[in-house]
Amino acid sequence: MSGQKSPEDSVQTIRLMTRLNGIAVIVWQGGEALTLIGGAGLGAGYLASGIGFGVWLVTLILWVWIVIFARQRWKLDVLGDATARQVFIRAGRTTLPVLVVCIVIGGGVTMLTAVSGEIILRISIAAIAGTALLSAAASDRALRPATAAQ
Repeated sequence: MSGQKSPEDSVQTIRLMTRLNGIAVIVWQGGEALTLIGGAGLGAGYLASGIGFGVWLVTLILWVWIVIFARQRWKLDVLGDATARQVFIRAGRTTLPVLVVCIVIGGGVTMLTAVSGEIILRISIAAIAGTALLSAAASDRALRPATAAQ
């Protein structure tokens, strides 16, 4: 991790990995939904699902590695400090309406149409997890001071 010269570099990298993780979950689950639909979307669905899962897994591993590095090198606790608690609260407040909308619309669509519940589930997972991760990255940027705690 020689590229990280300050705590702020670690925080920026963690935010980037969180954003990439959110986008990857959306692509992964969207691809899974395409494969369930079948037909012309099958090949694109497998491709998107594979790429999304791969990016998600790599960014998750890098995220954990960078969090451990930041804690050991800079004594920076990006998961347990007061700012992190505020970030989790904001992300929850942003994600809750998405969760409710996905439940209501998903339940209605599956009851009133012939659309598979599994397709709706994949789309809902993409929306909820993607919103939570992208919201957490944006909230962290808004709440955490520019000069990270040293």
